[in-house]
Amino acid sequence: MTGSSDAERPRAGPGRVQITGQQQLFTATVDRLTPRVQVVRLVGELDVLTAPQLERLLVSLLSSAAGVVFLDVSRLTYLSAAGISVLVRAAYRAGEVDIGFCLVGASRTGARTFDASGTVSLFEMFDGVEQALAALRAEARAAAASVRGGPHGGNLSHPRQLDHPSGRRIRRH
Repeated sequence: MTGSSDAERPRAGPGRVQITGQQQLFTATVDRLTPRVQVVRLVGELDVLTAPQLERLLVSLLSSAAGVVFLDVSRLTYLSAAGISVLVRAAYRAGEVDIGFCLVGASRTGARTFDASGTVSLFEMFDGVEQALAALRAEARAAAASVRGGPHGGNLSHPRQLDHPSGRRIRRH
């Protein structure tokens, strides 16, 4: 390696982290799809060198986000145990602050990685962002219908559940 400054040099602006090193490239980009839905798109290798930068980004995002965070892992080329640990900690943090958190784009190979690590039950997984959004909308419609169906306008004691896809076992779509 040419030096730590080369391996951990952040690039681009807010919401974007790019770490380069010897034969390594990792990028995390945050896109806001709606006022309550953000997508973190991961590209490259998530390993012991890049996991700390992603963790800082996710901690910051989960401290300020409202609603739902989709983590798009479809373009990861490598996922180490260090990367899985960051994702697990982020899922727990999201649950603590009542933010929906799910993985999108985990291919069969990626899903097997989570299964082999014993963490598959911690994440709700969707094939793509569109499917995750469709599930979120369907869940909101079902919740709204049950609220309207109550004798006094329904039970509004859990309004955050309308758009909170985390906290359930894995569901394949």
